[in-house]
Amino acid sequence: MAYFTQEQKKQMTPKIKAVLSQYGLKGSLSVNNHSTVVLTIQQGAIDFIGNTLRVAEHTLAEQPTNKMLKTSVEQDRVRPPKYLSANQYHYQSHHTGDALRCLKDLFAILFEGNHDRSDIMTDYFDVGWYVNLHIGRWDRPYQYQPDQYFSKRDSQRARQSA
Repeated sequence: MAYFTQEQKKQMTPKIKAVLSQYGLKGSLSVNNHSTVVLTIQQGAIDFIGNTLRVAEHTLAEQPTNKMLKTSVEQDRVRPPKYLSANQYHYQSHHTGDALRCLKDLFAILFEGNHDRSDIMTDYFDVGWYVNLHIGRWDRPYQYQPDQYFSKRDSQRARQSA
């Protein structure tokens, strides 16, 4: 039975905050129904949504007959999404560059110590805990702010070199 405690969250938080800081992101960690750890990235220097849309357009260029993808890309061109849920199984094919490296680092921490001994054929599911990683939320969109992060990082470097 999936189970995740506040104590586990406390142990995980410093590692998550370090990765978020490294990539110039702000986020929060929470526990949902004692079974799911939820990381929500609210703002930062990585354009996750733009990156995902560019990857989808590139994939569409390679697979022009994929009707579902074509419809999705056309809708996103008209009205881009304001938030995303990173799929733990397929994020590698939906992101590139810094976005991909950041998600790899975050998922590695979120799954540290977890197990998955599920057997779908017998309808038996045994995981340590579930993981959700959200980039923005439906009521608070992700805020892409590269200038704020880079100006802060440059001022810190200037102070260190002085």
